[in-house]
Amino acid sequence: TTVFPATFEVDYVRVYQHESIPLGQVSSNIISLTLSGVNPVTPVLISGDTVVCTNQTGLIYSVPSQPNETYTWTLPGTLSIQSGQGTASISVNWHTSPGKIKVTASNTCGVSGERELQVGIKSCTSVVGSQKFPGVFIYPNPGNGVFSLQSEKLKTRLKIQVYNVFGKLILPENELFGSGKYMLNLEKEPAGVYLVKLQSGGLTETLQVVKR
Repeated sequence: TTVFPATFEVDYVRVYQHESIPLGQVSSNIISLTLSGVNPVTPVLISGDTVVCTNQTGLIYSVPSQPNETYTWTLPGTLSIQSGQGTASISVNWHTSPGKIKVTASNTCGVSGERELQVGIKSCTSVVGSQKFPGVFIYPNPGNGVFSLQSEKLKTRLKIQVYNVFGKLILPENELFGSGKYMLNLEKEPAGVYLVKLQSGGLTETLQVVKR
């Protein structure tokens, strides 16, 4: 009994011409046929969040991966793929508007149909707390440009600096001590992610805030 695998690949098929040949001789009339593949099927579904916060970062969207296929992703508006174009999984930083994520699969035979996922927007406001400096937190986050950095009973001076994601210093060094509040004013800066660097007593921590 011959057992065949569930799936297998065929490179070519030989077709033999039936003819009467003397015993002990082999016919040379062999025709080789090359089999072509098939176009990829449309990706089954796109997995990922369907409702996201404005300016949310690190969003992952994916489809089931198939052998020997590459994947072309299309994002709405001015969104860009941070990593993963050509693969079955991408990382995206969202902006401020809803839209559709689209993907097609391709192989050497062609391109599949298009699969899409509608992504909506919600307003998210939260507090970012420090892990290394208990009692230090920033709010609101995301915000429209003015953030409050609040401290409670700091025993050493806390140095504060704000950078953009390219490493450029946006707000020069300021200090907090004890209990107090410091305003991070980013109203003149473009929307995006900003890094708040905290330093005190030999410890350093960086928190992220998002300007809408």
